[in-house]
Amino acid sequence: MTALEKQVKVKEVLSRQCGWYGKCHYCDFFANEDNTDGEYFCVIRDSENRVPFQHGYDIASAMISD
Repeated sequence: MTALEKQVKVKEVLSRQCGWYGKCHYCDFFANEDNTDGEYFCVIRDSENRVPFQHGYDIASAMISD
């Protein structure tokens, strides 16, 4: 599996995870001290501040280390 294929699969898994829970506080990536938009509390937002299930989510930019 190529790096791109892995990235796509990880994005799919994260998207499903977000969709199943429906409420962020049940998620392993929940962090209420993190930047939020008033609804989502997510430590793996991408560079455009989107959470994984939102259209256009870019996992590559979300995974860049500090």
